[in-house]
Amino acid sequence: MVAALAAVLATGVASGTARANMDTAMGAYSRGDYTTAVNELKNLAVQGDSRAQYWLGYMYGYGNGVQQDQVEANRWYKNAAEHGYALAQVVYGYNADAGIGMTVDLAEAVRWYRAAAEQGHPIGQANLEHFPFILVRIPSFGSSLHTRRA
Repeated sequence: MVAALAAVLATGVASGTARANMDTAMGAYSRGDYTTAVNELKNLAVQGDSRAQYWLGYMYGYGNGVQQDQVEANRWYKNAAEHGYALAQVVYGYNADAGIGMTVDLAEAVRWYRAAAEQGHPIGQANLEHFPFILVRIPSFGSSLHTRRA
């Protein structure tokens, strides 16, 4: 009984510490102190914090405090997506759809748009709804037309 209570209390302290560290990271980010933000986010991200994983991906994607690296950004976005973070699911799906930092993978895009949509994320829902359509450029005519994806 005492061990169970200690475990519950430790979990509450750990989540409070994680929340404080996330607040520190986001405060540093908003002040433009990207080095501190990256360090705090990395500490949380390796512990499985999906919000920190998303923001670390964002920082790699835009080169804030780190060398811009879309492949590394996608690694963190995917980790966050796998942990159920809906915004990361949308972004990773979009990157798979558009081939940003990876080869275009339409099945992967649909998978993550659907995961976000199932959580009620409006962008995931919209992207999934409009996904059957793509813009195809016909090089010989220089015009575009919409067509359904197979």
